[in-house]
Amino acid sequence: MILDYYRDLSFTYLDISDPAGLVYLMLAVYLGILIALVASFFYKQTTGRVIWGLLGREALSPETAITAKEGGFSGARYLRALRPRSMLRKTVSVLPPEGEEEPAASDRGILSWLGRARFYLPIEKREPSERRFARRGNGVPALLFAILLSTAALVLTYFLLSPFLRMTDNALTSLFGGSL
Repeated sequence: MILDYYRDLSFTYLDISDPAGLVYLMLAVYLGILIALVASFFYKQTTGRVIWGLLGREALSPETAITAKEGGFSGARYLRALRPRSMLRKTVSVLPPEGEEEPAASDRGILSWLGRARFYLPIEKREPSERRFARRGNGVPALLFAILLSTAALVLTYFLLSPFLRMTDNALTSLFGGSL
């Protein structure tokens, strides 16, 4: 039944000069942008908290490594961001607790293991991390400004794109006589 739906799905009649089709297309793009903005905001907040926790405590070598609790990032969402093969693990180094091996990323005990592990930011990754996770420009006001800007772009596109497409169509028709 589901395969029949996709087999019969046709974009032949998708006409972007139709105002309703254009509105649906613009709303889909707008919603995609909003989802990307919010996801990026939460990712930067999570990873930034870990990085700034390490930088604030000067955990820049194995000798100065700290636990997640000491760094202020002991919550589950922060520890999930530190699982093996995650993007944050390419920046942050992990020292296992005494006498323990690191479990697999899919293991259920990985979060409790990360809660006991010690973390540090290698000195060579300090400057790139400070630039990438700079505190200014990453807050709620920046997110709200980006959403407001996206909404303004949606409204402008709605009012300007349809006349622009009509004008372009008329110009091409008059130039080439409809032989395109």
